[in-house]
Order: sequence, then C-alpha cells, then structure tokens
Amino acid sequence: MLLSFFSAERGMAARDSDEALLNVMCQDCSPKARNALKRLLAAKGDVVATKGEYMVLDSGIAVNRECLNAFSETLPATVTTALQRGLRCLAATPAETTRMLVSEMASVLGQEHAALPVVLCRTLVSRQMKGMGVRSEERRKSPYIVLSPVMSHEDSEYIQAVVFHEFIHLGGNGHPHGAQRELATPCQECCFEAGLRGAGARDFACRVCTTDYTDKFDPVYIRDLTSWARLTPGSEFIARINRLDGVRRAGGDVRFFVELVREFRDHPFGFELASEVLKSLSLEGDDAATVRAVARKKHGHVTKRFAAFGRSIAKAAILRFELARKGEDPQRVLEAVSDLLERSTLPQKGTVPRLDMPIFYKYYYEFALLRGVLADEVYGLWRARFDAVCGESASCPELYRKRRIFSCQKAGLDYDVAGDVCQ
Repeated sequence: MLLSFFSAERGMAARDSDEALLNVMCQDCSPKARNALKRLLAAKGDVVATKGEYMVLDSGIAVNRECLNAFSETLPATVTTALQRGLRCLAATPAETTRMLVSEMASVLGQEHAALPVVLCRTLVSRQMKGMGVRSEERRKSPYIVLSPVMSHEDSEYIQAVVFHEFIHLGGNGHPHGAQRELATPCQECCFEAGLRGAGARDFACRVCTTDYTDKFDPVYIRDLTSWARLTPGSEFIARINRLDGVRRAGGDVRFFVELVREFRDHPFGFELASEVLKSLSLEGDDAATVRAVARKKHGHVTKRFAAFGRSIAKAAILRFELARKGEDPQRVLEAVSDLLERSTLPQKGTVPRLDMPIFYKYYYEFALLRGVLADEVYGLWRARFDAVCGESASCPELYRKRRIFSCQKAGLDYDVAGDVCQ
C-alpha cells in the first residue's frame, strides 16, 4: 500500500513537471502540437498499433519493423527515451532558441495534415553517416529518420544521441549543417554523453545549442562554435564549412577568398578553390603567394576522385561573389549558381578499393556538406517559386524538379529523378 502511494506521488509530480515544461517552452504551440508533446512525455515506447510494416508507438512515432532486425526489440523504447531526454534537456535552459526547437519538435509530432514521423533502419551511402533526418516537402508525407545499422553495436546512449540529432533536422528549415546556425550536433553533444570529447567540450556544446546569438555570423557564435569543435573530434569540419557561407556577406572584398583558402589549406577542397581563385580574381603580394602555395598542392589517389566536384563548388562560390559584386539581381545570381550546382554529382563508390573506403567515406561526407551550404540558399529560390505558382508537382514539373534537386543537395545528397528520391 505504501509503495503504491509513493508511486502515485511520483506520477503526479512528473505530470506537474511536464505541464510546467509545456507552459514555459510551448507557449505558441497549437493545441494539437501541445498534446503531441504531452503524449511524448508520458510515453513508454510501447507499440499501440501496427500499419503494414510499421509499428505505431505511444510516443507518436512510427518505427519500421526492419529496425528490430537491424538493432533489437528495444529500439522503439530507445527512440522514445531519446526524444524525451532531448526535450527535457532543452527545457532546462529556457531561451528563444530552445523554445524554437521545442516548438519544432511539437510541430513534427503534431502535424495537422501529415502522417506520423517515421524511423527507418537502412544502410546509408557513407559509413561516416550514422543517421539522416529528412523533412517532407509534401504536406501529407511523413518526415523520416534513417538509422544506419553500423550503429548496431553501439550502446543505447550513442543511439539515443543520434536519434535526437536527426529529429532536430526534421523541424523548422531542417537546420542543415553549415548553411544555417549549427544546432543538431551541439544540442546532441549537450544533452547526451556519447562520443569522445575534450575537457570543457560539453559546456561549449550547451552554449552553442542554447544561446540566443544575433545570427550565424555573430562573432560570439563563431568563437563558441570554433571552441566546441576543437574539443570535439569529428566536429572540426562542421565549424569550417560555416566559413563558406560567408560568401553571402563578402561584398566586394576578395580577401574573403584568401581567408577561405587559408581555412581549407589542408583540405582537397582548398586545392581546387585556390586554383579557381587564381584564375578568376585579382590578388597581389602576400595574398597571391598564400593562394598559389595552396593551389600547388596535389591530391592523393582517393581525394582526386573529388577534384571535379570540389571545382564545381569553388566555381559556384566565386560566381556568386562576382555577380553580387557587379550588382546583379539577387535572383539572377542564385539562378546562375544553381546552374553550376545542378550539374555537380558526388563520385560513386563502386570502383573504390575496399581499403580506401574509410578515407573515401570521410571526404564524401565533407564534400556533400560543402555543396549543401550553397544549395541551401538556392533551394530557397526554387521553393519560393514553386510555392508561388504550383499546386501539384504535375502542374509544373520543371520547378518541381529544381526544388527537389536542391532539397536533396542541401541535405548532402544527390537527386534520383527516376525514383524521385534523394540518394
């Protein structure tokens, strides 16, 4: 009897705490979105219904049965726990940024017109990619997370961290790496004890995740992001690609590209960028010497596979800079950049020797992120045009195709026209 009393007391306290969380963090949520968060917070990860190959959980998520084979029978509970912990972690630091993320989670879980968010478990193109979160562009299609079976031997904490990270990508504008303020990875590192990191890294991760910076060019944000990345193995490149997005604000100052070359001086993208800068821009003195030194560097036998792709990204960045400097119409600038990006295709892994796969995967991931930085801005152009004039994809197939191409590219993927899927 006494045990039952204390259990009831704890249950009431938890409900009161969750209600307070919703009152603080979900003030602007729709009733449906608020109820979706309430359902998530109360969930246990139980299967409450089945629809074909999908299991519907009490948390408002649908998990494909393939995940039970790829991971284990406990994955539904792992997914639910990940979202609950992430949500409560964000709520522990009320701020405009964390309220936005909570509101986005609520919107994904409580969509008015779409099916439930879905979790799939399938091999991804790169072993570097542990998961992928893809927003739906069609109102009635589910957003989805893909978890890679390469994580099947990782502990629950690691898998939960990846689930939360990818769920952040389902909200808002998708929070793509580099093109927007970095949130998914720092919030993952702040809220979960997973992966290697140096002393103080978690404090910086939480600062980047929860601080209300002016924008992604705020010097304080750049300082905090760089400090976090230096202490977090595997995240250094995420901080670096933020520099590429600075082309939007470069004005007519060619020194932007000198600094960009210096930032990527030890990366194969930097080699191609330096070569294109020398061909296209006028440099003198030490600036010219710096860029020439990087341009003389040679690719390895793996990275040379990315040379043409890196050249396309470099040309697109320089073209955007040059046209904007000449005062071209902003839409014309993005149209020109989109023409270059549209023709870029990531190299295929089919002919890569097995022993070279780890380094190939590393650069595949990094080059995909670099293109995504430029594709994000271009996507905004084609998405706006599609929304303005198109009802259904069949009514304007060319605008639909453009929108899909850059939607895939900003997520680090190529677009397969035949299957109408990102891959």
